[in-house]
Amino acid sequence: DEASDRADALLDPLEKNTEELGGKTEEQVRGVMTALERVTARRRQDISKFEAELFGIDNDRKERSVLLLRGLAEALTAAAHKVPGEIERLVEKKTLDLDAVLLENQKAVKVLTSKLLVQTLEASKANKHRWHEGLVLWKQKRHRHTVELCMQRICSPEFEQPPGMVDLLGTVKDQQCKVFDGRMELVTAFFAAPLQGLTTGNTRAWEEQNTMLNDKAGDAFDRLFADLKSFVDDLDASGESMLKTLVEELKVHDARAEWGEHESVDSLIDADIRPPLKEHLESLRKLLISVTGNVSRQEEAQHTVMTQLLAYFMGVAKKGENLRKRMDEFDMNYKGEEDDCIHDFKEELAKNEGQMNKFKEMIDDAAHHEDLDGLKQKAFDFLNSMEQHYRDHAAQLLEIHNRYPGNVVTFLRDQTAGFCQELGLVLEPLPHEPNADADPQAAAEAAKAAETMAAELEGLAEWTEGSREGCKVLEKMFPADVRDKVLAVSSAKVSEAVAAAEAPPAEGDGEAVELEESTSQEVPTLHDGSTVLAMLDFDLQWLEGNFGTLRTTVFIQLNTDRERLGRIDTTAVTEEVRRQLDQRLRRHTNRKGEVQVDWYVPRYSTVAKHKDKFERHLVEVVKKSQGHDETVQELCAQMEKEENRYKEQLERLRGRLAEAETLPMLTAFERQAGDMAAAFWEACQAIKGKLLYLATRAPQELVKANKDFLKICRSAEEQYSQSEVLFYSSEVEEVNSQLEKKAKEREDRTRELEEQLDEKKQEPLKAFMEQYAEAVEDLSASKGYGKKYGKPRRKAQGLCRALIASSVTVRQNLSEIVEYLDALCGQPVDEVIDFSVLPRCPKFRLRNYFDSAGEPWVFAAELLGVLYIVVCTLSVLGTHLQAFKEDRASLYKLANLPVIRVLREAEVLCPAEVAGDEATKAVVSAEQGLRQGCLEMVLGEVFKADTWDGVIKSVITDAQKDSQETFKATVPDFMTKFLADMQETARVARLEAARGLREWADKLRDETLLRFPDILFGELTARAITELRQGTREAQAATVATWAEFDAKRSAHEQRLHPGLSNPNAEEQLRELIEAEAERSERAQAMAVEDCSRMAQCLRAQADFVVQRLSATFESAIRIVDGLPLHTHFDALPGDEQAETPRMSIKRRMRHLHNGTSVDQWGDGLPERKWPGVPRYDLRVLLRTKPWPDDESLAEATEETLQEQTATIDSFRSPLHKRLFERRGFYYDRYLAEFRAEVKRRGAELASRSEHEQTGQRTWQSSVRQLRGEVAPGPGPGAVAEGAAS
Repeated sequence: DEASDRADALLDPLEKNTEELGGKTEEQVRGVMTALERVTARRRQDISKFEAELFGIDNDRKERSVLLLRGLAEALTAAAHKVPGEIERLVEKKTLDLDAVLLENQKAVKVLTSKLLVQTLEASKANKHRWHEGLVLWKQKRHRHTVELCMQRICSPEFEQPPGMVDLLGTVKDQQCKVFDGRMELVTAFFAAPLQGLTTGNTRAWEEQNTMLNDKAGDAFDRLFADLKSFVDDLDASGESMLKTLVEELKVHDARAEWGEHESVDSLIDADIRPPLKEHLESLRKLLISVTGNVSRQEEAQHTVMTQLLAYFMGVAKKGENLRKRMDEFDMNYKGEEDDCIHDFKEELAKNEGQMNKFKEMIDDAAHHEDLDGLKQKAFDFLNSMEQHYRDHAAQLLEIHNRYPGNVVTFLRDQTAGFCQELGLVLEPLPHEPNADADPQAAAEAAKAAETMAAELEGLAEWTEGSREGCKVLEKMFPADVRDKVLAVSSAKVSEAVAAAEAPPAEGDGEAVELEESTSQEVPTLHDGSTVLAMLDFDLQWLEGNFGTLRTTVFIQLNTDRERLGRIDTTAVTEEVRRQLDQRLRRHTNRKGEVQVDWYVPRYSTVAKHKDKFERHLVEVVKKSQGHDETVQELCAQMEKEENRYKEQLERLRGRLAEAETLPMLTAFERQAGDMAAAFWEACQAIKGKLLYLATRAPQELVKANKDFLKICRSAEEQYSQSEVLFYSSEVEEVNSQLEKKAKEREDRTRELEEQLDEKKQEPLKAFMEQYAEAVEDLSASKGYGKKYGKPRRKAQGLCRALIASSVTVRQNLSEIVEYLDALCGQPVDEVIDFSVLPRCPKFRLRNYFDSAGEPWVFAAELLGVLYIVVCTLSVLGTHLQAFKEDRASLYKLANLPVIRVLREAEVLCPAEVAGDEATKAVVSAEQGLRQGCLEMVLGEVFKADTWDGVIKSVITDAQKDSQETFKATVPDFMTKFLADMQETARVARLEAARGLREWADKLRDETLLRFPDILFGELTARAITELRQGTREAQAATVATWAEFDAKRSAHEQRLHPGLSNPNAEEQLRELIEAEAERSERAQAMAVEDCSRMAQCLRAQADFVVQRLSATFESAIRIVDGLPLHTHFDALPGDEQAETPRMSIKRRMRHLHNGTSVDQWGDGLPERKWPGVPRYDLRVLLRTKPWPDDESLAEATEETLQEQTATIDSFRSPLHKRLFERRGFYYDRYLAEFRAEVKRRGAELASRSEHEQTGQRTWQSSVRQLRGEVAPGPGPGAVAEGAAS
């Protein structure tokens, strides 16, 4: 059949086509077994399907038979051919026959299915046996295939000539060339540098560069050698890892027939495979050692050459620096000697000029003509000595310039001799000239030394490039000799290098030649014979040419320095010195005339001019002092005149006091007297100020003028001498003493007048005030004025004003609270409102009462609380103002208003008598404290005050009593008239306040509060929806971690349920795994039930709480609105007769007539109305369906109970009441929709979780049955029972 053909096709690679069997992996071979198992499983599925089809045929027969029998029974009954009993027996007989046939068919199907399953099992066993035989053959072929692959890898470039090692050796060769190129650049820089730029600093920088290059090269080579060694070690480890893997794989294959004479896989590997691997690795290590040695030797040779060249150039650089230093010193000495001579001359010249300035100062300070003549003669003698000093300076400067050229020639010869030693050159000695003054023996030794040196230099050729005037250069050594001396190179190596240089160039640039340092040295090569290193060294002929160029460079610099020193023209300089001397002598001859004309004559005329100026200043000071004395006399007379006028004015005012009829007139006379006294005082103070000025500041100004004169004398502008200043200072001191004496006399007189001023002012004013007090007393007694007689009137007036002011204050407070209420009603609808976004209440803060009572603050409570305080304030203030009709006044007394529960949202009223625990008493006490505290803040004294008329009557009674005590048991007419006017004023103020109160009540009812229901129920609903979602999220999150743990466990169990557990030896492990999964499934099902119960509990709690809050909030709002004063309940006010009274609509009148009720049955009040509550159980009913658990509280509820609503509220009908009722229903419907959606969503989540668990459990049981090789149950009763159990 098809299954057998499929099995033969799968086993074909293991039985027939075995040429490529060794290349297959174990997974591929075992995959054949897995495919065979799938073929077997598919055959079992086909058998099960065939069995189900047979059962289906029988079921179809049974159903058609039942239909036929039913039709037979109906036909027989309709024909009335047989009685019903016989028909039943006939049908029963045929049914039994049919059941017997069906039972036989089912037995035959079971037998056939069993045979097919047995046949499938036998075929499965045969296939497994064939597969095991193919597995053994695969192991043998896999053994040979694996060994062959390993040997191919060992003999490949991976171990003979590894590409990675070839790359590293190429990097070593590149590094060699890079380092050699860097050294060649340094050597080229040595020879290319001019002598001026060849310094010890540059040389040390080159040395540091060379050191850095060596360090970098050493580090680079060390890294490369380390990388090479690491590569070889890694290659060794790779080979060992390869052999280890081979051993493990061969052990797994266990093909002992392939081992031959070896007892184990390890001995087989050691004998046949490991030796060629070791041979390749050893050759690589030898190559590494050879490369390391060659590179080290080459680096050492190059480093030696660089060190010797650096030492040579350091010597040349030092001589070059010494040349520059000595050049600077030579130039500096010449300039310094010249500058010192000029500096000394300038110092002496400055000293002489200073002495001449002293002569001029002495002449300017002289006060007598005899002193001026002596000083003039001394100045003439000193000018003669200055002329001789000019001549001596010029002679010294000429001597310095004349000896400069000879010094230049001697200096350059000495410096050239120093460079010749380094360059292989020598200077021809100067002819020996005997010194007559020297010691004969020393002269003979010097002559002999000169002859010896001449003999040594005989035969040397002249080096014309360096010779010049006074300095002949001879070539002692050729450039090649200088090179050999510097590098210490042997003649044999030089010949070898020259021969190599003349040969054709090898690879690389023209400056590098590849040489073999030793015949015994071998160049390392790779397995294919290619070299791995470059043999590099310096070109000696190139170095020879550069040493020759260095000579030329040095002498070019020496010639440049010679030209620099010879640039000074000494002939022109000496001529300039002589010219300057002539100019100085001509200017010096004219200075005697300057002393006579410019110094002596002007000083003589200045002394006479100073005396005339001093006399004029003294005359002016005396005149000013006399003028000040005359002004003092005039001011004293003026003060006496002001005093007499002040007394006359007060006397005239005293005569007019009897004319006054009111206290303001007397007060005006008193104010005029005070003004007269103040005017007199101001006039005297002005005179006193002038006197003080004449006594203090005026003399001080004269003294200051004297000081200014002396300051002018001391200044350089007037050219006063020191002796003149001393003389004039003594004269000025005498004048200042006289001025101070005059000032003291004036000040004493002024202080005497100042002491008399207060007495002159107060004596006339005191007499006036005594007569003024008598006039006030007489007028107050007759008119009721003053503190004593006006006290009753002032007291009554103050109490009346306080009453009116308190009313105004309360109305202002009420206006601010109404504005705050309007702001609350303007907040966004359908949002949860936080306390922080609200404006600040101007008079009280309800949040503090919530915090004190430990209750949570909510916006709805804030809104109701503010409206409650507004309504209470309107009622209390209206009662105080007697603004309500007599028959309606009791409705608005504070004691008759309900105490609303503001602090608890779910409750409405506070009970009249508190009974219960202390906590309940504390909450009720907090509610009462909230109302009283807020009303005291808003109403102030009005909160506990009597009615308006009561307060006014009390004021009038007290005023009459006080008047009788003051006016001897009588009430004056002016007091009676005042009390009547005050009472009328209070009445008008009360009516205006009542009118404003009524307007506020109307505005609240008709405008402000129409927005109140939306914000009240909208915020409550939004907050309830938020709490609903938050509560369900928390209920769901309680077991999220546990469900994740359950899912992880099931995933782990499914991973552990692998085909290996089908082995009978793993039966115990399989049983434990099944028990663990059963335990997990049981806990998961219990958790699902617990989640459903928790979610239902949360939703039901939210539903009850929302219904309770919505009902309580609506009732609280209704009770507060009922307490808001109606327009018709206010007493009539002036002007109301002109207002049109609103009339009932015709439609409503017709309704009353139809019902037989009176049109005016409610009078001036609102119609009564019963407002229904909200459905109590509509929300909980949504949780009575599956999958939610039963609701115990509604388990026995009838349909009537489920339709029950919250309590009906007895109230009134108005547009505001209707608005409250309509918006409550609107927002209840909104919450109902949200609640229904949340219930549906959470129920779907729970059902999905349960379905997910059941699906996983069915998958698990199916996997277990397949693993055990069990047959899946058919559609019979057993399968149904098993499905129900799962």
